[in-house]
Amino acid sequence: MSERSSELILRLRMASHYVLGFPFFVEVTLSNETEASEYYDLSRCDPLAPPFPAEFSFMADENQVTLPAKSDTSAKGKSRGFDLMPGEARSFVVDLSELEPRLEPGMWQCQGRWVMRHETPRSAPVSVVLEAAASADLALLKRLRMAGGAQSSSWANFIKSSEVLEQEPMLEGLSEQASRALVPYLILHQAVHGPQSLTAFPSEFLSQYQDGPWASEAATLFYELQWARHVGDLPRREADLLRRWPGLAFRVEEIKTGAGLLTMLRRQYGPEREMP
Repeated sequence: MSERSSELILRLRMASHYVLGFPFFVEVTLSNETEASEYYDLSRCDPLAPPFPAEFSFMADENQVTLPAKSDTSAKGKSRGFDLMPGEARSFVVDLSELEPRLEPGMWQCQGRWVMRHETPRSAPVSVVLEAAASADLALLKRLRMAGGAQSSSWANFIKSSEVLEQEPMLEGLSEQASRALVPYLILHQAVHGPQSLTAFPSEFLSQYQDGPWASEAATLFYELQWARHVGDLPRREADLLRRWPGLAFRVEEIKTGAGLLTMLRRQYGPEREMP
């Protein structure tokens, strides 16, 4: 069956500049802004398990590069996806560097498409400038992404490996630009493996991210830390978070049921994991 235009709305939030090979964060929001249409079993998006159900295409003059995406059209026995009722949205922050895009430096137009049956929710094009990275930075970043003896490179390996920074004391070898780009993953790694509990983890590491494509993720993790501390004004903080990012309501519910991202990663890979 041919694709038709979608009643769902897809929006991208991107930085104006990226360095190829560095973390490449994009905020993706899928919204149901209809009054009566209901969507069921849409593909889940796990930012730590690429590819994603959002397909990204980069255009420059005559060139077009489309990055790999996950499709559910032939999936069998898959876990149930998520539903979008009228007025609901879901936001995700994905890292396109995990897809190892073969892009050249220069100015590009990026357009997103949510992969689903029969409909084609597409975003408006976003202009971005891509820059080349120093080869020394790329080599060090790749080693960090291969942490724990992994067979394929991914920032998930770096987050999950408890001893990577002890085994690979090379952060001082990164340029200042690469070190700044790596900060979100350093925060996640420390939050997962640090000796202090989430009730004591310094939230100011996250509060510095007020704008840009990683801001919604930083705000969600900040809320998880506040939830762990049982702060008194938590309802106000939740309202403020969802006022700015309504598509994070599902993440808030996960946090309130004890299944926030940091909580689950610490249970699986951090100090709170169950020993065999």
